[in-house]
Amino acid sequence: LVAVMRECEAMIEPQAQKRGIRVVFPQLSVPYFVKADRTRVKQILINLLSNAIKYNKADGTVTVDCIPSTPGRLRICVEDTGGGLSPKKLTQLFQPFNRLGQETNAEEAADRIDGGHHRRGKHARQRQCVLDRTERDG
Repeated sequence: LVAVMRECEAMIEPQAQKRGIRVVFPQLSVPYFVKADRTRVKQILINLLSNAIKYNKADGTVTVDCIPSTPGRLRICVEDTGGGLSPKKLTQLFQPFNRLGQETNAEEAADRIDGGHHRRGKHARQRQCVLDRTERDG
């Protein structure tokens, strides 16, 4: 997992710098290993990080953390200082290609990844995606 995290950090850093967003990754002292498709794990992390940067406030922060949960499981948390989601938007979150009214330009629209695809794939393999939502002023 450490190598995948470092690769994601290197890939996302230019986007973060462009918006003045500070991205903080964990300093993992224990080598964690994930039994999953490396490409998919990386794709999901990049998607979460990219969204955390896109929908963050200027000069905001994105924090990534890894927290051991139940035995044999690790929770990867991506938190940002953006405005959060209202309860209404939350119900639409995993609809493919739904930008939740956040479309800002054609370039960003072309960058999106089908979030619905990730959700179906993860649930089919009994993985868990948990969303903790707090709506903020941003």
